[in-house]
Amino acid sequence: MRILIALPQADMRSALGFYLRNKLDADEVAEAADTQTMLEQAKATQPGIILLDWSFAAHYLRSRDRQG
Repeated sequence: MRILIALPQADMRSALGFYLRNKLDADEVAEAADTQTMLEQAKATQPGIILLDWSFAAHYLRSRDRQG
């Protein structure tokens, strides 16, 4: 299972990543601290699960609406 953790707080990403790698035996755990990195990591790793901070989703939707 591939997982992407998209959270702005480095300590939370690290702790959650550690847990997922060790307790769930995840194949790959990618991390992103901002929206742009999240989108790049999602494209590169094609995760089955994305743990997403709501602020990232809101930022993406606002920027998409401005473009469209």
